[in-house]
Amino acid sequence: THIAAQIGSGSNRYLPVDFSAGDSVLELSNTSNQASMLSLEAFDALGSPIGSLSFSLEAKSSQHILLRSLFLNTSLGSLRVRGGERESIIASL
Repeated sequence: THIAAQIGSGSNRYLPVDFSAGDSVLELSNTSNQASMLSLEAFDALGSPIGSLSFSLEAKSSQHILLRSLFLNTSLGSLRVRGGERESIIASL
């Protein structure tokens, strides 16, 4: 699965996750001039929450997340990405 990068609209983004072909890497970039809080929440194929991660992403920086750490016991699911500032976070899966 590949999701093209999109500039944050201020709304939650749900990304499909499929590990049948291997691990998935989420790339997050903060394009703003200030740090932004991010939260990721993983859901299994039935929509039940199975993991979460929150962290601060410094201004003008990027971070890669190996999604297997949030999806330990499932091969299909979805990921909710929430940024703290509108139009500051770009996500690519």
